[in-house]
Amino acid sequence: GLPGRNASRSVFWMGTVGAYTPCHYDTYGYNIVTQLHGRKRWTLFSPADSSCLYPTRIPYEESSVFSAVDIKQPDFGKHPLFASARKYEVVLEAGDVLYVPSHWWHHVESLDTSVSVNTWVELAMVVCASVHACVCVCLLLSVQESDRVDRVGEAVARTLVTALKAQSLSPREEWLNPTETAESHQGNLQLLRMALLCSTGDGTKPEETVADLPPKGHECDQQPFQSPPAKRVYHGPDASQREDGGVPRTPDSPEAIEPNNEEEASVSLETALLNAILSPDCLRHITSKLMNAVPQPRRI
Repeated sequence: GLPGRNASRSVFWMGTVGAYTPCHYDTYGYNIVTQLHGRKRWTLFSPADSSCLYPTRIPYEESSVFSAVDIKQPDFGKHPLFASARKYEVVLEAGDVLYVPSHWWHHVESLDTSVSVNTWVELAMVVCASVHACVCVCLLLSVQESDRVDRVGEAVARTLVTALKAQSLSPREEWLNPTETAESHQGNLQLLRMALLCSTGDGTKPEETVADLPPKGHECDQQPFQSPPAKRVYHGPDASQREDGGVPRTPDSPEAIEPNNEEEASVSLETALLNAILSPDCLRHITSKLMNAVPQPRRI
């Protein structure tokens, strides 16, 4: 049912009892999950309840919007709207397949030693060919407005988060997920430009001229623009339950202490500022304005 997809586009998961993924949604595409061994509990929330989940982009991870709510032990004094969120819960057993629609929030926990495999499927299927450095020529095979806008929005989020946090007093490991790397500001602008090029979405091919190409040797050289696979790290109560062995960091983890001095207050304020600017509704508005403001590429 998904022509051209193979194991290289899938992700293999193995987790011990109690390992879990913090509640989040993926910014584009939909998710198909197959449980191979053991059991996993999936707790899902509709996009309509997004405001009740308190979206945050800190820690930053490409294509992921986390919830500031600890789903397992919610603090209703801190997150009162969460009480109004309607949750859907399902336990996957070996042989079960789950379809997770676009933008649905999900928290996943291993109930046994668990093995599963999943694939994220783009709503707007894009074929990209590398041209010179990072620039690509995109042929839109099918068009889905939501995914095209969300790809641009994700590039906007990356640019704004890294631009502000690069000047931050907080160490990088406190705002960047351990599986994520931070591009330079120029590199992020190149990615944003390419996302805009690929968002034309009318079935025609954007024209590129030599003058339009970035300089040879740009730091994102040899990496054609595409939607990077969303990276998931299973978090547990200790580092041994996380696949990369690092220290779990979620918005409500013990490390997220209340600010008690001027430096911590500044870090808290910049995070609140980013979450306000990059809230789903605000980001969609910014993205729409940007797509309307940037001139469309010349046509062949």
